[in-house]
Formats: sequence, structure tokens, C-alpha cells
Amino acid sequence: MNSMASAPANLWRPVSVREKDTEFSLQRDTQIARQQSLDVAERFGFLVHEVRSALGTATLAIHALKLGNITAGGATGTVLKRSLSAMGELISRALAEVRHAVPEQRQTSPAKNPAC
Repeated sequence: MNSMASAPANLWRPVSVREKDTEFSLQRDTQIARQQSLDVAERFGFLVHEVRSALGTATLAIHALKLGNITAGGATGTVLKRSLSAMGELISRALAEVRHAVPEQRQTSPAKNPAC
């Protein structure tokens, strides 16, 4: 068997072509990483905006309850409950997305050697 036949084809390409391939790969990987970073930032921005909106509504409802003769069982209480529920749902979805995106990492402890 010819030893040259078993060598990777990439080794027989001119150095300048290999360098260009490597440079292209690095540029592509950098572009993909940037896009992923922008996507994450956009999703995080959406989450923060939605939580802030629900928090603002809940805060206004609490102030209204404190200031007036308004009962928590009325429309203001309903607005407060809906806002708190919306925040809870947003947080739950965000946590589910994070759990789905990050594979579960199991901590494995090294085997204990009784001789040590």
C-alpha cells in the first residue's frame, strides 16, 4: 500500500490554498458566532422588555390599590394578577429555552481509588 495514498488529501494541496481554506473557515466561524450572539441579544432584549412592561403594569396596580378605595377583587386586582402571571410565564419560557439550549451536564466524579 502506498503511504502517500493514506495521507490526508489536504496535505498535498499547496500551502497558500490551505491557508486560504483556514482563513475562510475562521471568517465563517466568526460570522456565525456574531450572528448567534446577535440572536441571543435580541431574544434577551425582548424578554427584558416584556418583563419590564408587565412589571410596570403590576406596579401601577399596586399603587392604585394603596391609594384608593379599590379592592383587590376588582378590575385592578385582575390587572395585577394578569401582570404577575405574564411575568411568571415569561420567566418560565425563558428558563425552558435555556434548559433546551444547554445540554444537561452531568457531574461525574472521578472513581475513588481506595489505595490512595
